[in-house]
Amino acid sequence: HQRRVILRYIREALDQNRDRKLSAEEKQSVQFIFYGQSFGGAAAVKLARDLKKLGVPLRLTVQIDSVGKDDDKIPPNVSRALNLYQHDPGPVWGESEIKAVDPSKTTILGNIRFFYFFRKVDMADYPWIARRMGLSHWKMDNDPVVWKAVDTAIMAEILAWQAGRMQ
Repeated sequence: HQRRVILRYIREALDQNRDRKLSAEEKQSVQFIFYGQSFGGAAAVKLARDLKKLGVPLRLTVQIDSVGKDDDKIPPNVSRALNLYQHDPGPVWGESEIKAVDPSKTTILGNIRFFYFFRKVDMADYPWIARRMGLSHWKMDNDPVVWKAVDTAIMAEILAWQAGRMQ
């Protein structure tokens, strides 16, 4: 919800010499990984697009049941992207297929569908009405299997980055 604020913070953090311009060295000084669920997944892609305009690369984006406009198009400043979604009966469906705007620059790691119809997921932290409705979109947010997949993707990316630094 505060993408502009976050973008400003990122610009300020990258601008190490405080000249209000991002040099090529400053743009390459970090390795971003963005992930988000629902509108957060769409926001991760939109923030990646904002950073593309600045010439800032991202290592990985992970979208979890992402809902937003044009969140299926992954910009070329993203090296790798992963999409986890559900299309069970109900009013909210995540983006089913993300695509690289430039496949020579972005690898789509997968579009992985999860199923929740008749599957129990602990939603004890949700209000009773949400638990009663049992929407798959909310179940996905609470599914430990989903978050293990997110954790695994992020850790793999960090390990690849560390291995690359040792060469």
